[in-house]
Amino acid sequence: MMSSKKQMKVPSSSSSSKMPSYEYQQRYDKRDHYLQQMIIDNQRRAIERRNEMARLRRENLAKGFAALDAELPEANTRRTQVRVLNDATEYVRVLKNQGEGEEGDATMRDDDNDQDMQ
Repeated sequence: MMSSKKQMKVPSSSSSSKMPSYEYQQRYDKRDHYLQQMIIDNQRRAIERRNEMARLRRENLAKGFAALDAELPEANTRRTQVRVLNDATEYVRVLKNQGEGEEGDATMRDDDNDQDMQ
């Protein structure tokens, strides 16, 4: 009787417990480097976006202060942002007082007209 035995390759127990091969380690290192680079790039883009948003916010604030400063009397003088806010607050108070005075004058005129008609 002829028996044909096929020999199968069975990995030896020593080969499965070995450290990864040099090629495998190189691939792993490249992959690890790529992932680290992606993380760094994402962080850099996030920082750039945050910086851009802050820059736009500062520009908008500066434009707003410039517009407010232009509406105030004595616009030719250079003022700090705090000074612009203080001057604007004072200017609003003056305008309110003038408006209240005009309303009082109008009420007095109406009363005078009513008395003249009687």
